[in-house]
Amino acid sequence: MSNNQFKTGEVIRARIPEMPVVFHYGIIVYHNNQPYVLHNPIDGGPTMDTVHDFFYERDFEVSFGRLTKKTNQQLLNDFNKVKATKYDIIHWNCEDFINYLIGYFKFQKGKIQFAICVIVAFALITVAINKLIKNDWIN
Repeated sequence: MSNNQFKTGEVIRARIPEMPVVFHYGIIVYHNNQPYVLHNPIDGGPTMDTVHDFFYERDFEVSFGRLTKKTNQQLLNDFNKVKATKYDIIHWNCEDFINYLIGYFKFQKGKIQFAICVIVAFALITVAINKLIKNDWIN
């Protein structure tokens, strides 16, 4: 992957091989004339990695292009404001972090999918418990 193929502010998505339905998002910035990816990994909080390190054990999926008019310095400044914030799957995941950086505050599709999974799991558990209770009363 060529370092010069990325532009400041470009949002990228990578697929995680161990979890093929999970994506990780980052945004390109430059530091010392080298491209870096600002992202919010699950094992900590916002960080800045080289493009090479970001894609290590991840497959490049798609580029959404430049989704912000912020300058490189503005993105770095915004990153520095939140880099001590710890990852939270519900309130501060990689999508939340990218949305913060680009100034887009829409409810993410990933959160909707997570909520649906929780509701379905709760419904299935409730049905199973009710069946167990009915079986105990009958027997």
